[in-house]
Amino acid sequence: MFVDLDRMKQVNDTLGHNVGDRLIVSSAHRLTAAATEGDLVARLGGDEFAVLTRVAGARRPDLSAVALGERFRQAIATPDPALPSGAHSVASVGVAIGAPGADAETLLREADLAMYRAKQAGGDKVRIAVDIGARLGPRPASGEGIVPAIERGELRLFYQPIIGVNDGRVWSVEALVRWQHPQHGLLTPDRFLSGVHRARQLPALDRWVLDRACADLAAWDAALGEQAPRAVNVNLTVETLSAPDLAGQVLAALRRAGLAPDRLRVELPESADLAQLQDAVRQLRELRDQGVGIVLDDMGAGSATLRHLSVLPVTGLKIDRSFVARMLDSRNDDAVVRLLGDLGRSVGIDVTAEGVESEDQLDWLRQLMVPYAQGYHLGMPAPADHLTALLRTGRPRGVARVPIAPHVP
Repeated sequence: MFVDLDRMKQVNDTLGHNVGDRLIVSSAHRLTAAATEGDLVARLGGDEFAVLTRVAGARRPDLSAVALGERFRQAIATPDPALPSGAHSVASVGVAIGAPGADAETLLREADLAMYRAKQAGGDKVRIAVDIGARLGPRPASGEGIVPAIERGELRLFYQPIIGVNDGRVWSVEALVRWQHPQHGLLTPDRFLSGVHRARQLPALDRWVLDRACADLAAWDAALGEQAPRAVNVNLTVETLSAPDLAGQVLAALRRAGLAPDRLRVELPESADLAQLQDAVRQLRELRDQGVGIVLDDMGAGSATLRHLSVLPVTGLKIDRSFVARMLDSRNDDAVVRLLGDLGRSVGIDVTAEGVESEDQLDWLRQLMVPYAQGYHLGMPAPADHLTALLRTGRPRGVARVPIAPHVP
């Protein structure tokens, strides 16, 4: 369970941070009191808590999860008489149910996303993510490999719009790979990337994504003209970035599609540390000098730090969705978004806010002068033909609020 206080910012702003600290301590005591033997209750930071418990043997684990979430939601909603008037809060609670193959990081991320849905629904609610097991398993056998899937034409690219915050225009799209598996259906990367990594086939997958994304952008140019996206963003793995002919591979893909280099932005993985990226600096600098954009993904998460910006030839960065999701309620997260937006303007690099899920968040990014945004509020990941229909309307912002494809994380 992921538990986030809904009124922390108001308490801090109206009563001061000392009272806010007392609210956090009180919430910790109440969550601990609501726990049962064997539960683990933790404060993750700020006004965020997590609870780890077991529902083994339950016939309906989803109903058990709702009951558990309600127990902790009510624990926060019950006023503490030791706190001053106005210092109370309710909480948004997200619950994720683990299954074989669900690791701790996945569980916490899914519970966090469920909590955001509870918060977007008005707060003081419980939301559950019960389909983790269905999404994580069964997994394709690790021996299958991605190369035969490429040869059989089973891979698909979905695209998510990146829009201009002020004008609503789709400036770029991010390419996201899916596997249309003949037995397991449409698979998201968390279902197959670990196997691809073990088989040492990530570079082959990256090459396919790069070629397909460039070809799709060229097709949009032919079909839409000025309404086509200005660029396409492609994620590259550490293994591909380490290749001695990285720049040559990327530029060759652009030539095959007939695209100018400035139509492509390569995104560097947030999980890579500087030691892993050091060998790629020369090649990345060559790509940047040719006009290819170099974007640091999920800034503030994983290993990505400000040091990356001084070492790597970066032309853009993406603010991690966790900061964007909480910037309206957390002074610290708001400060991070402000800092990265100001930093981008001062050094002349593009800044994109990830994970925008409400109009209020978009309005605030506009006030902070963050130029670009991406998220479900602006457009779901969708196949190229779906996005073509969206772009052809010439009204990407007006249509983007309506999902243009089923929700595929």
